Amino acid sequence: MEPMASYSVNKRAVAQAKRLIDAHQYVLASAWGDVQPSADDENAFLESHSWADYKTRAPP
Repeated sequence: MEPMASYSVNKRAVAQAKRLIDAHQYVLASAWGDVQPSADDENAFLESHSWADYKTRAPP
């Protein structure tokens, strides 16, 4: 018998997603490629911010 895949849920991420949804902090439609920062923009941000800032910053 082959092993079954197992998955785990990041409970903190789920809680954060629920908070954002409850606060109506979501976009129903977007041109994803037009609004995402480039790799160069992300790297520039990280030059002057911590990883904690990066993971919690709002989208541009």
